[in-house]
Amino acid sequence: MRGAFAGRLRTAAPLYVVVNPVTIPSLVDRPQIVVSVAGNQVWPEEFQRWAEPLKDNIQRTIAGDLAVLLGSEHVSVYGADSSGLPTWRVRVDIMQFDSVLGDMATIDALWTIWPPGQATPIIGRTLAHEPVREHAYDALVAAHDRALGSVSRDVAAAILRSVSK
Repeated sequence: MRGAFAGRLRTAAPLYVVVNPVTIPSLVDRPQIVVSVAGNQVWPEEFQRWAEPLKDNIQRTIAGDLAVLLGSEHVSVYGADSSGLPTWRVRVDIMQFDSVLGDMATIDALWTIWPPGQATPIIGRTLAHEPVREHAYDALVAAHDRALGSVSRDVAAAILRSVSK
């Protein structure tokens, strides 16, 4: 996944942001793309696989999106050293990651942002439904990219609202 978003938000000074490891439902935490089928059934597609572990890909996608949206070269994934500079920490918990081939990609994400020097986090939720425009796996992955873009935009907007206070 590459991330998808429209527009770019900016701040006067560069922001230092670390995106912590992402959690995902264990049902989709596997190499195969898991699709929903009739009723409440799911099916792991043995020959349709993610290029890398899904939660790592989501973490890097959100970090990449935030770098662009915040106009900062100082956005990284967990474990990066920010050299003692005030650093925003972001955690994303994917509560739902549904894939319906030829129909819809859904991501329900709870996210928490810890502003530097503040004890109270910013907590939010993004529920994104993106249409899958074709009955093809690349279209399904593209829809998940757009849904992750919604998560990234919401997180970036929350950071910028907090910075402007």
